[in-house]
Amino acid sequence: MAKSDRPVALVTGASRGAGAGIARALGSYGMRVYVTGRAETVGEARGWDGAALPGTIHSTAAEVTAAGGEGIAVRCDHADDERVQAVFSQIEAESGRLDLLVNNATTIHPELITPKPFWEKPLDAVGILDVGLRSAYVASWHAARIMVPQGSGLIAFGSSFGANCYMHGPGYGAQKAGIDKFAHDMQHDLSETGVNAVSIWMGPLRTERALMAAEVHPEQYEEIMKVAENPEYTGHLLHALAFGDFIERYAGKTLVGAELGVELGISDVASTDRHIATCWVVHLIGRLPLFTDWGCLTMKGRPQIVGRRNRSEAGGIKIKLLGLVLLAALLAAYFTLSPIDDPSLQGPESIEPMTTEPASAQGEQRVYWGDLHIHTSLSSDAFTMGVRAVPDDVYRFAKGATIGHGAGYPVTIARPLDFAAVTDHAEYLGQAKLSGLDVPTTRQRLTDLLSNENRLTITQAWWEIMSLIRENGFKLDLEGVDPAINKSAWEEIVAAAEQHYEPGVFTTFPGWEWSADAGDVGTHLHRNVIYGGDDLPEIPFSSIDGPTPPDLWVFLRSERAK
Repeated sequence: MAKSDRPVALVTGASRGAGAGIARALGSYGMRVYVTGRAETVGEARGWDGAALPGTIHSTAAEVTAAGGEGIAVRCDHADDERVQAVFSQIEAESGRLDLLVNNATTIHPELITPKPFWEKPLDAVGILDVGLRSAYVASWHAARIMVPQGSGLIAFGSSFGANCYMHGPGYGAQKAGIDKFAHDMQHDLSETGVNAVSIWMGPLRTERALMAAEVHPEQYEEIMKVAENPEYTGHLLHALAFGDFIERYAGKTLVGAELGVELGISDVASTDRHIATCWVVHLIGRLPLFTDWGCLTMKGRPQIVGRRNRSEAGGIKIKLLGLVLLAALLAAYFTLSPIDDPSLQGPESIEPMTTEPASAQGEQRVYWGDLHIHTSLSSDAFTMGVRAVPDDVYRFAKGATIGHGAGYPVTIARPLDFAAVTDHAEYLGQAKLSGLDVPTTRQRLTDLLSNENRLTITQAWWEIMSLIRENGFKLDLEGVDPAINKSAWEEIVAAAEQHYEPGVFTTFPGWEWSADAGDVGTHLHRNVIYGGDDLPEIPFSSIDGPTPPDLWVFLRSERAK
Protein backbone atom coordinates (compact mmCIF):
# COMPACT_ATOMS: atom_id res chain seq x y z
CA MET A 1 0.00 0.00 0.00
CA ALA A 2 1.39 3.42 -1.00
CA LYS A 3 2.10 6.12 1.56
CA SER A 4 -1.03 8.17 2.08
CA ASP A 5 -1.52 11.60 0.59
CA ARG A 6 -4.70 11.75 2.63
CA PRO A 7 -4.73 12.76 6.30
CA VAL A 8 -4.66 9.59 8.42
CA ALA A 9 -6.77 8.76 11.48
CA LEU A 10 -7.14 5.80 13.80
CA VAL A 11 -10.46 5.28 15.58
CA THR A 12 -10.37 2.54 18.20
CA GLY A 13 -13.48 0.56 19.04
CA ALA A 14 -15.19 1.42 15.78
CA SER A 15 -17.31 -1.62 14.97
CA ARG A 16 -20.43 0.35 15.87
CA GLY A 17 -21.68 3.17 18.09
CA ALA A 18 -19.69 6.34 18.68
CA GLY A 19 -16.53 4.94 17.10
CA ALA A 20 -18.26 3.98 13.86
CA GLY A 21 -20.00 7.35 13.65
CA ILE A 22 -16.77 9.27 14.22
CA ALA A 23 -15.03 7.18 11.56
CA ARG A 24 -17.81 7.85 9.02
CA ALA A 25 -17.61 11.57 9.68
CA LEU A 26 -13.84 11.60 9.19
CA GLY A 27 -14.28 9.65 5.98
CA SER A 28 -16.55 12.39 4.64
CA TYR A 29 -13.48 14.68 4.64
CA GLY A 30 -11.56 12.25 2.45
CA MET A 31 -9.37 10.86 5.23
CA ARG A 32 -7.76 7.44 5.39
CA VAL A 33 -9.32 5.98 8.53
CA TYR A 34 -8.09 2.86 10.30
CA VAL A 35 -10.86 1.30 12.38
CA THR A 36 -10.13 -1.26 15.09
CA GLY A 37 -12.37 -3.59 17.03
CA ARG A 38 -12.98 -7.27 17.68
CA ALA A 39 -16.16 -7.89 15.69
CA GLU A 40 -15.58 -9.24 12.19
CA THR A 41 -18.96 -10.91 11.79
CA VAL A 42 -22.41 -9.76 12.88
CA GLY A 43 -23.45 -11.34 16.16
CA GLU A 44 -20.05 -11.39 17.86
CA ALA A 45 -21.21 -8.53 20.09
CA ARG A 46 -24.37 -8.61 22.20
CA GLY A 47 -26.64 -5.90 23.60
CA TRP A 48 -27.91 -5.48 27.15
CA ASP A 49 -30.55 -8.17 26.63
CA GLY A 50 -28.24 -10.61 24.85
CA ALA A 51 -29.53 -9.73 21.38
CA ALA A 52 -26.96 -9.64 18.56
CA LEU A 53 -25.68 -6.15 17.74
CA PRO A 54 -25.19 -5.01 14.14
CA GLY A 55 -21.89 -3.64 12.93
CA THR A 56 -18.37 -4.93 12.31
CA ILE A 57 -15.02 -3.32 11.62
CA HIS A 58 -15.44 -4.29 7.97
CA SER A 59 -18.87 -2.66 7.64
CA THR A 60 -17.54 0.52 9.26
CA ALA A 61 -14.53 0.58 6.91
CA ALA A 62 -16.88 0.19 3.95
CA GLU A 63 -19.02 3.11 5.22
CA VAL A 64 -15.90 5.28 5.56
CA THR A 65 -15.01 4.56 1.93
CA ALA A 66 -18.59 5.18 0.80
CA ALA A 67 -18.46 8.57 2.55
CA GLY A 68 -15.51 9.61 0.40
CA GLY A 69 -12.57 8.43 2.48
CA GLU A 70 -10.53 5.25 2.63
CA GLY A 71 -11.58 2.82 5.34
CA ILE A 72 -9.15 0.15 6.56
CA ALA A 73 -10.37 -2.48 9.04
CA VAL A 74 -7.84 -3.92 11.50
CA ARG A 75 -8.93 -6.53 14.04
CA CYS A 76 -7.54 -5.67 17.46
CA ASP A 77 -8.36 -6.55 21.05
CA HIS A 78 -7.13 -3.46 22.91
CA ALA A 79 -6.47 -5.56 26.00
CA ASP A 80 -3.57 -7.11 24.04
CA ASP A 81 -0.60 -4.73 24.05
CA GLU A 82 1.26 -6.67 21.38
CA ARG A 83 -1.71 -6.52 19.02
CA VAL A 84 -2.04 -2.78 19.65
CA GLN A 85 1.63 -2.29 18.82
CA ALA A 86 1.10 -4.20 15.57
CA VAL A 87 -1.71 -1.80 14.60
CA PHE A 88 0.54 1.23 14.92
CA SER A 89 3.38 -0.55 13.10
CA GLN A 90 0.96 -1.25 10.25
CA ILE A 91 -0.15 2.40 10.12
CA GLU A 92 3.44 3.64 10.06
CA ALA A 93 4.45 1.16 7.37
CA GLU A 94 1.43 1.72 5.11
CA SER A 95 0.74 5.41 5.61
CA GLY A 96 3.94 6.90 7.00
CA ARG A 97 2.00 9.25 9.26
CA LEU A 98 -0.82 9.57 11.78
CA ASP A 99 -2.75 12.83 12.12
CA LEU A 100 -5.53 11.90 14.53
CA LEU A 101 -6.03 9.22 17.18
CA VAL A 102 -9.53 8.82 18.62
CA ASN A 103 -9.51 6.73 21.79
CA ASN A 104 -12.98 5.21 21.84
CA ALA A 105 -12.48 1.51 22.62
CA THR A 106 -14.22 0.75 25.95
CA THR A 107 -15.44 -2.42 27.59
CA ILE A 108 -19.22 -2.19 27.99
CA HIS A 109 -20.26 -4.74 30.60
CA PRO A 110 -23.80 -6.15 30.21
CA GLU A 111 -24.67 -4.85 33.70
CA LEU A 112 -23.00 -1.46 33.34
CA ILE A 113 -26.26 0.50 33.48
CA THR A 114 -28.05 -1.85 35.89
CA PRO A 115 -29.18 0.27 38.89
CA LYS A 116 -27.20 -1.63 41.52
CA PRO A 117 -24.36 -0.61 43.86
CA PHE A 118 -20.93 -1.61 42.59
CA TRP A 119 -20.49 -4.55 45.00
CA GLU A 120 -23.64 -6.22 43.69
CA LYS A 121 -22.38 -6.15 40.11
CA PRO A 122 -19.93 -8.77 38.79
CA LEU A 123 -16.30 -8.00 39.56
CA ASP A 124 -15.34 -8.17 35.89
CA ALA A 125 -17.29 -4.92 35.35
CA VAL A 126 -14.03 -3.29 36.41
CA GLY A 127 -12.72 -4.25 32.97
CA ILE A 128 -13.62 -0.73 31.82
CA LEU A 129 -10.43 0.39 33.59
CA ASP A 130 -8.46 -2.00 31.38
CA VAL A 131 -10.05 -1.51 27.97
CA GLY A 132 -11.19 2.07 28.28
CA LEU A 133 -8.59 3.66 30.54
CA ARG A 134 -5.34 1.71 30.34
CA SER A 135 -5.89 0.92 26.66
CA ALA A 136 -6.25 4.64 25.90
CA TYR A 137 -2.89 5.29 27.56
CA VAL A 138 -1.24 2.51 25.54
CA ALA A 139 -2.67 3.73 22.23
CA SER A 140 -1.70 7.33 23.02
CA TRP A 141 1.84 6.21 23.86
CA HIS A 142 2.22 4.58 20.45
CA ALA A 143 0.55 7.51 18.66
CA ALA A 144 2.87 10.05 20.29
CA ARG A 145 5.88 8.11 19.00
CA ILE A 146 4.64 8.68 15.46
CA MET A 147 3.22 12.18 15.85
CA VAL A 148 6.01 13.88 17.81
CA PRO A 149 8.72 13.17 15.17
CA GLN A 150 6.37 14.47 12.44
CA GLY A 151 5.63 17.58 14.53
CA SER A 152 1.85 17.43 14.34
CA GLY A 153 -1.18 15.43 15.36
CA LEU A 154 -4.13 15.27 17.75
CA ILE A 155 -4.79 12.66 20.43
CA ALA A 156 -8.48 12.67 21.40
CA PHE A 157 -10.46 10.89 24.09
CA GLY A 158 -14.21 10.18 23.96
CA SER A 159 -15.56 10.99 27.41
CA SER A 160 -18.82 12.03 29.09
CA PHE A 161 -20.19 14.10 31.95
CA GLY A 162 -20.05 10.90 34.02
CA ALA A 163 -16.53 12.08 34.82
CA ASN A 164 -18.00 14.84 36.96
CA CYS A 165 -21.06 13.24 38.55
CA TYR A 166 -22.40 9.81 39.49
CA MET A 167 -23.29 7.71 36.46
CA HIS A 168 -23.31 3.92 36.05
CA GLY A 169 -21.10 3.41 39.10
CA PRO A 170 -17.54 4.22 40.23
CA GLY A 171 -15.83 2.18 37.51
CA TYR A 172 -17.47 4.17 34.73
CA GLY A 173 -16.83 7.47 36.49
CA ALA A 174 -13.18 6.65 37.15
CA GLN A 175 -12.62 5.71 33.51
CA LYS A 176 -14.12 8.97 32.23
CA ALA A 177 -12.35 11.11 34.82
CA GLY A 178 -9.12 9.27 34.05
CA ILE A 179 -9.12 9.97 30.31
CA ASP A 180 -9.99 13.62 30.99
CA LYS A 181 -6.86 13.73 33.16
CA PHE A 182 -4.89 12.00 30.41
CA ALA A 183 -5.76 14.84 28.03
CA HIS A 184 -4.63 17.47 30.51
CA ASP A 185 -1.37 15.85 31.57
CA MET A 186 -0.42 14.55 28.13
CA GLN A 187 -0.81 18.08 26.79
CA HIS A 188 1.67 19.22 29.43
CA ASP A 189 4.22 16.73 28.11
CA LEU A 190 3.34 17.45 24.48
CA SER A 191 3.69 21.22 24.71
CA GLU A 192 5.97 22.68 22.04
CA THR A 193 5.93 19.42 20.02
CA GLY A 194 3.13 20.40 17.64
CA VAL A 195 1.01 17.53 18.98
CA ASN A 196 -2.08 18.20 21.09
CA ALA A 197 -4.55 16.31 23.25
CA VAL A 198 -8.22 16.92 24.09
CA SER A 199 -11.07 15.07 25.74
CA ILE A 200 -14.67 15.52 24.55
CA TRP A 201 -17.81 14.88 26.56
CA MET A 202 -20.38 13.33 24.26
CA GLY A 203 -24.06 13.51 25.11
CA PRO A 204 -26.59 10.69 24.75
CA LEU A 205 -26.01 9.06 21.37
CA ARG A 206 -28.29 7.53 18.77
CA THR A 207 -26.25 4.32 18.70
CA GLU A 208 -27.37 0.82 17.82
CA ARG A 209 -27.69 -0.05 21.52
CA ALA A 210 -29.73 3.07 22.26
CA LEU A 211 -32.07 2.57 19.30
CA MET A 212 -32.68 -1.05 20.31
CA ALA A 213 -33.38 0.01 23.90
CA ALA A 214 -35.77 2.72 22.67
CA GLU A 215 -37.81 0.12 20.81
CA VAL A 216 -38.12 -2.03 23.93
CA HIS A 217 -38.68 0.82 26.40
CA PRO A 218 -40.10 3.72 24.37
CA GLU A 219 -41.54 5.47 27.44
CA GLN A 220 -38.06 5.73 28.98
CA TYR A 221 -36.22 6.79 25.85
CA GLU A 222 -38.72 9.08 24.09
CA GLU A 223 -37.38 12.30 25.60
CA ILE A 224 -33.71 11.35 25.51
CA MET A 225 -33.85 10.44 21.83
CA LYS A 226 -35.19 13.92 21.04
CA VAL A 227 -31.92 15.48 22.17
CA ALA A 228 -29.55 12.60 21.45
CA GLU A 229 -26.53 13.33 19.28
CA ASN A 230 -25.83 11.42 16.11
CA PRO A 231 -22.60 9.41 16.42
CA GLU A 232 -21.05 11.32 13.50
CA TYR A 233 -21.29 14.67 15.33
CA THR A 234 -18.17 14.21 17.46
CA GLY A 235 -16.23 13.20 14.35
CA HIS A 236 -16.99 16.55 12.70
CA LEU A 237 -15.87 18.37 15.85
CA LEU A 238 -12.63 16.41 16.02
CA HIS A 239 -11.86 17.05 12.36
CA ALA A 240 -12.31 20.78 12.92
CA LEU A 241 -9.99 20.66 15.94
CA ALA A 242 -7.36 18.56 14.18
CA PHE A 243 -7.19 20.62 10.99
CA GLY A 244 -8.47 24.04 12.05
CA ASP A 245 -6.41 27.01 13.18
CA PHE A 246 -7.71 27.21 16.74
CA ILE A 247 -6.47 24.05 18.51
CA GLU A 248 -4.26 26.06 20.90
CA ARG A 249 -7.41 27.48 22.46
CA TYR A 250 -8.65 24.01 23.39
CA ALA A 251 -5.48 21.93 23.81
CA GLY A 252 -5.36 19.93 27.04
CA LYS A 253 -8.94 20.73 27.92
CA THR A 254 -12.03 18.65 28.55
CA LEU A 255 -14.69 19.99 26.20
CA VAL A 256 -18.47 19.58 26.15
CA GLY A 257 -19.09 18.52 22.56
CA ALA A 258 -22.38 20.38 22.20
CA GLU A 259 -20.87 23.59 23.55
CA LEU A 260 -17.83 23.21 21.30
CA GLY A 261 -20.17 22.80 18.32
CA VAL A 262 -21.84 26.09 19.16
CA GLU A 263 -18.46 27.83 19.39
CA LEU A 264 -17.25 26.37 16.10
CA GLY A 265 -20.57 26.77 14.30
CA ILE A 266 -20.92 23.03 13.72
CA SER A 267 -24.46 21.71 14.17
CA ASP A 268 -25.68 18.16 14.50
CA VAL A 269 -28.00 18.89 11.58
CA ALA A 270 -29.62 15.44 11.49
CA SER A 271 -30.69 15.69 15.13
CA THR A 272 -34.26 16.57 16.05
CA ASP A 273 -32.85 19.30 18.28
CA ARG A 274 -30.00 21.20 16.66
CA HIS A 275 -29.13 23.13 19.80
CA ILE A 276 -28.16 20.17 21.91
CA ALA A 277 -26.11 22.34 24.23
CA THR A 278 -29.27 23.57 25.96
CA CYS A 279 -29.75 20.08 27.37
CA TRP A 280 -26.53 20.41 29.32
CA VAL A 281 -26.84 23.77 31.04
CA VAL A 282 -27.72 22.13 34.34
CA HIS A 283 -24.47 20.17 34.27
CA LEU A 284 -22.56 23.41 34.63
CA ILE A 285 -24.40 24.02 37.91
CA GLY A 286 -22.70 20.95 39.30
CA ARG A 287 -19.37 22.73 38.87
CA LEU A 288 -20.35 25.65 41.12
CA PRO A 289 -19.11 25.60 44.75
CA LEU A 290 -22.66 25.64 46.14
CA PHE A 291 -23.39 22.30 44.52
CA THR A 292 -20.09 20.48 44.88
CA ASP A 293 -21.63 17.96 47.29
CA TRP A 294 -24.43 17.11 44.86
CA GLY A 295 -24.60 14.51 42.13
CA CYS A 296 -26.48 14.48 38.86
CA LEU A 297 -28.69 11.85 37.30
CA THR A 298 -30.27 11.58 33.88
CA MET A 299 -33.99 10.90 34.11
CA LYS A 300 -36.08 10.66 30.95
CA GLY A 301 -33.26 12.33 29.05
CA ARG A 302 -33.16 15.49 31.17
CA PRO A 303 -30.42 16.15 33.70
CA GLN A 304 -31.67 16.49 37.25
CA ILE A 305 -29.92 17.60 40.44
CA VAL A 306 -30.05 14.81 43.02
CA GLY A 307 -29.32 15.92 46.59
CA ARG A 308 -27.26 14.08 49.15
CA ARG A 309 -28.05 16.60 51.91
CA ASN A 310 -30.69 16.11 54.61
CA ARG A 311 -34.09 17.76 54.38
CA SER A 312 -33.35 20.62 56.75
CA GLU A 313 -30.17 21.60 54.90
CA ALA A 314 -31.94 21.41 51.53
CA GLY A 315 -34.85 23.47 52.87
CA GLY A 316 -32.46 26.15 54.15
CA ILE A 317 -30.82 26.42 50.76
CA LYS A 318 -34.23 26.73 49.05
CA ILE A 319 -35.25 29.57 51.39
CA LYS A 320 -31.99 31.44 50.75
CA LEU A 321 -32.33 30.97 47.00
CA LEU A 322 -35.96 32.14 47.09
CA GLY A 323 -34.91 35.26 48.98
CA LEU A 324 -32.24 36.00 46.39
CA VAL A 325 -34.75 35.55 43.57
CA LEU A 326 -37.24 37.96 45.19
CA LEU A 327 -34.52 40.57 45.78
CA ALA A 328 -33.40 40.25 42.16
CA ALA A 329 -37.00 40.68 40.98
CA LEU A 330 -37.45 43.87 43.00
CA LEU A 331 -34.20 45.35 41.71
CA ALA A 332 -35.12 44.39 38.14
CA ALA A 333 -38.51 46.09 38.44
CA TYR A 334 -36.90 49.29 39.74
CA PHE A 335 -34.34 49.51 36.97
CA THR A 336 -36.52 48.37 34.05
CA LEU A 337 -39.32 50.84 34.76
CA SER A 338 -36.97 53.82 35.20
CA PRO A 339 -36.11 56.02 32.22
CA ILE A 340 -32.75 55.79 30.51
CA ASP A 341 -30.17 58.37 31.57
CA ASP A 342 -27.59 57.94 28.84
CA PRO A 343 -25.50 61.03 28.01
CA SER A 344 -24.73 59.64 24.55
CA LEU A 345 -28.37 60.20 23.59
CA GLN A 346 -27.79 63.94 23.93
CA GLY A 347 -25.02 63.95 21.38
CA PRO A 348 -21.25 64.11 21.71
CA GLU A 349 -21.26 67.61 23.26
CA SER A 350 -21.95 66.16 26.72
CA ILE A 351 -19.13 63.63 26.46
CA GLU A 352 -15.54 64.55 27.36
CA PRO A 353 -13.60 64.78 24.04
CA MET A 354 -10.66 62.49 23.37
CA THR A 355 -7.20 64.04 23.62
CA THR A 356 -5.23 61.15 22.09
CA GLU A 357 -2.46 62.29 19.75
CA PRO A 358 -1.26 60.19 16.82
CA ALA A 359 1.77 58.03 17.65
CA SER A 360 4.99 59.42 16.25
CA ALA A 361 7.27 57.36 14.04
CA GLN A 362 10.34 55.81 15.64
CA GLY A 363 12.83 54.74 13.01
CA GLU A 364 11.11 52.37 10.61
CA GLN A 365 8.30 51.50 13.07
CA ARG A 366 4.93 53.13 12.66
CA VAL A 367 1.60 52.57 14.39
CA TYR A 368 -1.48 52.54 12.18
CA TRP A 369 -4.99 52.70 13.57
CA GLY A 370 -7.97 51.12 11.87
CA ASP A 371 -11.07 48.97 12.12
CA LEU A 372 -11.72 45.74 10.18
CA HIS A 373 -15.13 44.83 11.62
CA ILE A 374 -17.77 47.40 10.67
CA HIS A 375 -21.42 46.75 9.83
CA THR A 376 -23.78 48.95 7.87
CA SER A 377 -27.46 48.81 7.05
CA LEU A 378 -26.59 46.10 4.52
CA SER A 379 -26.23 43.65 7.45
CA SER A 380 -29.60 42.26 8.45
CA ASP A 381 -28.83 42.34 12.18
CA ALA A 382 -27.54 45.93 12.09
CA PHE A 383 -30.55 47.12 10.09
CA THR A 384 -33.05 45.57 12.49
CA MET A 385 -31.22 47.28 15.38
CA GLY A 386 -31.68 50.70 13.78
CA VAL A 387 -28.47 51.19 11.79
CA ARG A 388 -29.07 53.16 8.60
CA ALA A 389 -25.50 54.06 7.57
CA VAL A 390 -24.18 52.80 4.21
CA PRO A 391 -20.59 51.83 3.25
CA ASP A 392 -19.89 55.33 1.95
CA ASP A 393 -20.81 56.74 5.39
CA VAL A 394 -18.36 54.38 7.07
CA TYR A 395 -15.38 55.53 5.06
CA ARG A 396 -16.31 59.20 5.28
CA PHE A 397 -16.57 58.87 9.07
CA ALA A 398 -13.27 56.97 9.28
CA LYS A 399 -11.57 59.80 7.35
CA GLY A 400 -12.93 62.47 9.69
CA ALA A 401 -16.28 63.53 8.22
CA THR A 402 -19.38 64.02 10.38
CA ILE A 403 -22.25 61.56 9.87
CA GLY A 404 -25.60 60.95 11.58
CA HIS A 405 -25.67 58.51 14.49
CA GLY A 406 -28.53 56.02 14.70
CA ALA A 407 -29.67 57.69 17.93
CA GLY A 408 -30.30 60.93 16.03
CA TYR A 409 -27.29 63.20 16.52
CA PRO A 410 -24.14 63.96 14.49
CA VAL A 411 -20.87 62.17 15.31
CA THR A 412 -17.27 62.82 14.33
CA ILE A 413 -14.31 60.59 15.10
CA ALA A 414 -11.69 62.16 17.41
CA ARG A 415 -8.80 60.99 15.22
CA PRO A 416 -9.20 59.84 11.61
CA LEU A 417 -8.24 56.21 10.99
CA ASP A 418 -5.45 54.99 8.76
CA PHE A 419 -7.39 52.02 7.38
CA ALA A 420 -10.87 50.50 7.52
CA ALA A 421 -13.01 47.73 6.06
CA VAL A 422 -16.77 47.33 5.80
CA THR A 423 -17.46 43.69 6.68
CA ASP A 424 -21.20 43.18 6.45
CA HIS A 425 -22.76 39.75 7.01
CA ALA A 426 -22.69 37.66 3.83
CA GLU A 427 -25.93 35.97 4.95
CA TYR A 428 -28.92 37.73 3.32
CA LEU A 429 -26.60 40.61 2.41
CA GLY A 430 -28.62 43.78 1.75
CA GLN A 431 -32.00 42.05 1.98
CA ALA A 432 -33.31 43.37 5.30
CA LYS A 433 -32.91 46.94 4.09
CA LEU A 434 -35.21 46.31 1.13
CA SER A 435 -37.82 43.98 2.65
CA GLY A 436 -40.07 46.41 4.53
CA LEU A 437 -39.70 44.61 7.84
CA ASP A 438 -42.28 45.10 10.56
CA VAL A 439 -39.95 45.44 13.56
CA PRO A 440 -39.67 48.09 16.31
CA THR A 441 -36.88 50.01 14.56
CA THR A 442 -38.92 50.43 11.38
CA ARG A 443 -42.08 51.46 13.24
CA GLN A 444 -40.20 54.01 15.34
CA ARG A 445 -36.90 55.83 14.91
CA LEU A 446 -34.14 54.43 17.07
CA THR A 447 -33.56 57.82 18.67
CA ASP A 448 -37.22 58.04 19.70
CA LEU A 449 -37.24 54.49 21.01
CA LEU A 450 -34.17 55.11 23.15
CA SER A 451 -35.07 58.60 24.34
CA ASN A 452 -38.80 58.36 25.04
CA GLU A 453 -39.22 54.86 26.43
CA ASN A 454 -38.12 53.13 29.63
CA ARG A 455 -35.83 50.13 29.93
CA LEU A 456 -38.73 47.66 30.00
CA THR A 457 -40.13 48.88 26.69
CA ILE A 458 -36.70 48.80 25.09
CA THR A 459 -36.08 45.30 26.42
CA GLN A 460 -39.42 44.17 24.99
CA ALA A 461 -38.46 45.64 21.61
CA TRP A 462 -35.11 43.84 21.76
CA TRP A 463 -36.74 40.50 22.55
CA GLU A 464 -39.28 40.97 19.75
CA ILE A 465 -36.40 41.34 17.30
CA MET A 466 -34.50 38.41 18.82
CA SER A 467 -37.60 36.21 18.68
CA LEU A 468 -38.05 36.93 14.99
CA ILE A 469 -34.42 36.05 14.35
CA ARG A 470 -34.56 32.80 16.34
CA GLU A 471 -37.89 31.66 14.90
CA ASN A 472 -36.91 32.32 11.31
CA GLY A 473 -33.22 31.45 11.29
CA PHE A 474 -32.37 35.12 10.68
CA LYS A 475 -34.46 35.14 7.51
CA LEU A 476 -37.16 37.26 9.21
CA ASP A 477 -39.71 37.55 6.38
CA LEU A 478 -37.15 37.79 3.59
CA GLU A 479 -38.40 34.56 2.00
CA GLY A 480 -34.95 33.10 1.42
CA VAL A 481 -31.80 34.20 -0.34
CA ASP A 482 -31.95 36.73 -3.19
CA PRO A 483 -28.63 36.47 -5.09
CA ALA A 484 -29.37 39.57 -7.16
CA ILE A 485 -29.75 41.75 -4.06
CA ASN A 486 -26.74 40.09 -2.44
CA LYS A 487 -24.61 40.83 -5.51
CA SER A 488 -25.81 44.42 -5.71
CA ALA A 489 -24.98 44.99 -2.03
CA TRP A 490 -21.52 43.47 -2.49
CA GLU A 491 -20.87 45.73 -5.46
CA GLU A 492 -21.85 48.73 -3.31
CA ILE A 493 -19.33 47.64 -0.64
CA VAL A 494 -16.54 47.16 -3.21
CA ALA A 495 -17.32 50.46 -4.96
CA ALA A 496 -17.16 52.39 -1.68
CA ALA A 497 -13.81 50.81 -0.82
CA GLU A 498 -12.39 51.72 -4.23
CA GLN A 499 -13.77 55.28 -4.11
CA HIS A 500 -12.23 56.09 -0.71
CA TYR A 501 -8.86 54.38 -1.19
CA GLU A 502 -6.08 56.99 -1.01
CA PRO A 503 -2.64 55.33 -1.32
CA GLY A 504 -0.31 56.42 1.45
CA VAL A 505 -3.10 58.30 3.23
CA PHE A 506 -6.09 56.05 3.84
CA THR A 507 -6.33 52.35 3.01
CA THR A 508 -9.57 50.51 2.42
CA PHE A 509 -10.12 46.77 2.19
CA PRO A 510 -13.12 45.04 0.56
CA GLY A 511 -14.41 42.38 2.93
CA TRP A 512 -17.35 40.52 4.38
CA GLU A 513 -18.26 38.46 7.41
CA TRP A 514 -19.06 34.74 7.45
CA SER A 515 -21.37 33.99 10.39
CA ALA A 516 -22.00 30.44 11.54
CA ASP A 517 -25.44 28.89 11.14
CA ALA A 518 -26.76 31.62 8.86
CA GLY A 519 -26.42 34.34 11.45
CA ASP A 520 -28.18 32.48 14.28
CA VAL A 521 -27.55 34.68 17.32
CA GLY A 522 -27.05 31.58 19.46
CA THR A 523 -23.76 30.63 17.81
CA HIS A 524 -21.70 33.83 17.72
CA LEU A 525 -18.95 32.32 15.60
CA HIS A 526 -17.92 35.00 13.13
CA ARG A 527 -15.00 35.26 10.71
CA ASN A 528 -14.08 38.33 8.70
CA VAL A 529 -12.66 37.79 5.22
CA ILE A 530 -10.43 40.69 4.14
CA TYR A 531 -9.09 41.19 0.61
CA GLY A 532 -5.89 43.07 -0.17
CA GLY A 533 -6.22 43.18 -3.93
CA ASP A 534 -8.63 43.26 -6.84
CA ASP A 535 -9.20 39.50 -7.19
CA LEU A 536 -12.63 39.41 -5.58
CA PRO A 537 -15.42 36.82 -5.73
CA GLU A 538 -18.56 37.66 -7.63
CA ILE A 539 -20.51 37.31 -4.39
CA PRO A 540 -19.43 36.61 -0.79
CA PHE A 541 -19.51 33.04 0.53
CA SER A 542 -21.99 32.75 3.40
CA SER A 543 -22.79 30.07 5.96
CA ILE A 544 -25.85 29.34 3.83
CA ASP A 545 -23.42 28.21 1.13
CA GLY A 546 -21.37 26.25 3.67
CA PRO A 547 -22.41 25.98 7.34
CA THR A 548 -19.08 24.94 8.92
CA PRO A 549 -15.68 26.65 9.13
CA PRO A 550 -14.04 23.95 6.97
CA ASP A 551 -16.52 24.86 4.20
CA LEU A 552 -15.26 28.43 4.34
CA TRP A 553 -11.65 27.28 4.21
CA VAL A 554 -12.35 25.15 1.14
CA PHE A 555 -13.94 28.16 -0.60
CA LEU A 556 -11.01 30.42 0.25
CA ARG A 557 -8.50 27.86 -0.98
CA SER A 558 -10.40 27.57 -4.26
CA GLU A 559 -10.40 31.36 -4.61
CA ARG A 560 -6.67 31.49 -3.91
CA ALA A 561 -6.06 28.80 -6.54
CA LYS A 562 -7.72 31.01 -9.17
